[in-house]
Amino acid sequence: MCTNYEVTSNKVRLQQFGLSLASDWHSPVGKYHVFNHYPAPIIRLNPQHDSDLELISAEFGLLPAWSKERKIKFATMNARVERVAQAPAYRQAWARRQKCIIPADWIVEPDWRSGHYQPARIARADGQPIGIAGLWDRWVDKISTEVVVSFTMLTVSAADDVFMSQFHKPGQPKRTVVMLKPEDYSVWLECPTEMNTTIVQSSGLADLTVLS
Repeated sequence: MCTNYEVTSNKVRLQQFGLSLASDWHSPVGKYHVFNHYPAPIIRLNPQHDSDLELISAEFGLLPAWSKERKIKFATMNARVERVAQAPAYRQAWARRQKCIIPADWIVEPDWRSGHYQPARIARADGQPIGIAGLWDRWVDKISTEVVVSFTMLTVSAADDVFMSQFHKPGQPKRTVVMLKPEDYSVWLECPTEMNTTIVQSSGLADLTVLS
């Protein structure tokens, strides 16, 4: 699982996701190391023009459209793929194909290999940004009309992965975010709901490394 990460904010690196960014483009967020409830950039299909990609700022930790409060009482930074279609917080976004890609330079996982907790910054070994599969939702306050767009990262079991299974506290489930293959970026965003799980499960982990 991943509860904090470094966003990809470099224009050239972001264009690797298929974005067309103006020459005077600048990052929509001011903080680049993101934790729960922080704003961060996500890539999604434009709701008005399904064939166009857009980069927007959204809040890390999905706030479902049906929530009566601005913040819910449980963590929603990560959504388990095995439960996402049934979980109340995510099933509406999943069914509506409200999918996104979260661009990250690196993610942070708990490293207990020494017997003590150390945060490990994990990145692609080739230096390319990580494209994490996610879901977004849109919440509107009925009184103030405040609009909040938020997102969650999808996760899968990492028990059988040689690299990612090294992380997390001994005895706890081994999980990892879904790291999409670059050739699957558009497929993930555009595929029908019944193919969501297939695309996620086919996305193998890239060659990863721990940054010093």
